[in-house]
Formats: sequence, structure tokens, C-alpha cells
Amino acid sequence: MVQKFVGIGLSLSILIAIGALFAITQPALSTIRDIVIIIWGGFGTLVLIVILLIVVAIYIKLGPVFEALYKSLDTMQGTLGTIQRTVILASDIVIRPVIRGTSLLVGIRQGLRVTKRLLKWKRNL
Repeated sequence: MVQKFVGIGLSLSILIAIGALFAITQPALSTIRDIVIIIWGGFGTLVLIVILLIVVAIYIKLGPVFEALYKSLDTMQGTLGTIQRTVILASDIVIRPVIRGTSLLVGIRQGLRVTKRLLKWKRNL
């Protein structure tokens, strides 16, 4: 029975000690909280500055690569323009006459079909 009261007394003593500690250190907790907020803010600012410096360093290092890439793209654009003009010229010289000839043959064939039908129709009358 005594052990039961000792356990209850010990539990109450611990709860009172925690409550007293919390009541005494309440102003200290807000100070610690403020210090932690200031440290994290400074740390976040430092990390942001480091990231910014890394980005600037990468941009500076890759600047010549981008310039070479832009020059290559300009050269490619000129080459593609030349290829486009060559394709248009080939189309004008080779493909259009073939299309015209094929169209002429299709027209003659269609004309013969119509003439054949007319002759058949005239015979049936």
C-alpha cells in the first residue's frame, strides 16, 4: 500500500517540477525561439547567396559554350536556307514537269473514257 502512495507522490512531484520549470523558463523559451528564428533566417540567406554565386559561376563558365552554340545555329540556319532554295529549284525543274505530264496523261485517259461512253451510248440509241 505504501508503494502505491510513493508512486503517486513521485508522479505528482515530477508533474509539479515540470510545471514549475515551464513557468519559470517561459520568458527564456521565447528568447530561445527568437534566437533560433534569427539563426535560421541568417542560414537561409547564406544558402540563397551561395546558390546565387553558383548560378553566376556556371553562367560565366558556360558563356563561351553558348556563344559557340549560337554561332553553330546561325551557320545551320544558313545551310538550311541553302537546302530550302535547292529543294525549291529542284521542284521547279524536275517535279513540276513530271506532274504536268502525268496530269496530261490522266486527262487524255479520262477524255478517252468519256468518248468511249458516248460512242457506246450513241450505239444503244
